[in-house]
Amino acid sequence: MTLPESITINGCVIPIHHIKYLVRDYSRFGEYSSCEMEINIDCDMSEQKKELILCHEIVEAISDIHLLGLEDATIQSIAVALYDILKNKQVEF
Repeated sequence: MTLPESITINGCVIPIHHIKYLVRDYSRFGEYSSCEMEINIDCDMSEQKKELILCHEIVEAISDIHLLGLEDATIQSIAVALYDILKNKQVEF
């Protein structure tokens, strides 16, 4: 799967950027910036890892937009479950 160029969460368009050396320079696979409302994903990972990291950053964005204040462990648990549901096409609308 190719990652989308952006996602829209409740009307907020969030661009997704593929960044080189995010892990090397900042010790993170991905990040959501609440100030810029954008997601950055390190481009030097496997597609599966990028997809999983994107799910994590999407949940992070939802938490930020809705002021949920979710802890990182909770975000990761939701992201892994969301990834499994989406990857295995368990839901179709």
